[in-house]
Amino acid sequence: MKLSIAFILYLFSSLSYAGGDHFPIFIKSIEISGNKFSFIADTNFSKRKWMDEDCNSIKVSGTYDTLKWFSYSAPMSKDSHKKALEALLSSKNTSSEIYFGYIGGGLIKEANCNYQSKGLIYENDMVYSIYHSI
Repeated sequence: MKLSIAFILYLFSSLSYAGGDHFPIFIKSIEISGNKFSFIADTNFSKRKWMDEDCNSIKVSGTYDTLKWFSYSAPMSKDSHKKALEALLSSKNTSSEIYFGYIGGGLIKEANCNYQSKGLIYENDMVYSIYHSI
């Protein structure tokens, strides 16, 4: 019992340490090739501004970095990455809003409103990007 409580406390503290956020977006275009992806999305300013307030549209590119996440059992996995890509594609096909965000330093800004990811996870109907280890 003590071990279970200690694990739960550790889990919550690591999540709070990692930080992150999510925002409503509309997928305008998406390209998927294996584990690689690239999408362009409009931010939904009527609900909440994107982290860079000057961005009305964002571009996110990346891949599931197999070597980086090899030793991770959760939350990173090829299955979760695939589910995240399917959710983004479904959002585009239905023209519906989806929440997209990052955990820790999960999105690396390459240029104005262009970001790089090393993997996606799908959780609670939201897609999160991860770049650095969490």
